[in-house]
Amino acid sequence: MKDYERKSQELLSSNQDEQYIELVKSALAEVSDEGLLAKLVGSIYEKKITSGYWLVESYVNKFPNSVHIIRVYLADLWAQQGKYDESSNDARIYLWMLRESGYLGSLSDNPILQEGAARAILLLTAVYTELGARSYSIRVLKQGLKFDLANDWKVCYQNELESLQSELNESKIKVLDAKWEAFFSAGDGLEYVDKCCVDKGYNLLRKRLE
Repeated sequence: MKDYERKSQELLSSNQDEQYIELVKSALAEVSDEGLLAKLVGSIYEKKITSGYWLVESYVNKFPNSVHIIRVYLADLWAQQGKYDESSNDARIYLWMLRESGYLGSLSDNPILQEGAARAILLLTAVYTELGARSYSIRVLKQGLKFDLANDWKVCYQNELESLQSELNESKIKVLDAKWEAFFSAGDGLEYVDKCCVDKGYNLLRKRLE
């Protein structure tokens, strides 16, 4: 079997992106080492090898229960494409897996999982903010601040909170937010929130709200 780690370093150091993509493609077909594959696929995202981004989703499909950060990378790629429904859904799945695995309460013990959780919490808010449910996004971020996250992420959250609070001062945004809050607090206005999801094509969130 190929020494994938050594060969990957050679290709990355010489910027042979297309050859690196072929190497990772081959590794995903031949190797069962979840950690090694996460390292190989993660480099595609981290080094912005855009023509190989599809391999990020391939990894997630191969290891759907993995708590490696790759699912968060996929969520971020969805967000970059404006696919906030998919992005928030993958972020939610990742956070659920961290909780079920017992990692969410001890994030500082693993900086990579700590980074993954921080990114996922922020990405979780994307679809709600896009639909006008800013108060919900605010609650998610405030909850996120209770976790053991790196200081840089806490600053990022605080900045996002300030931005969301400022946007809520606009009357039109405030009205939309109030409709979502009525749904979250008492289940009122299901038709409205359902239509919001339908209009945007957010079927994953629509199913969750139902």
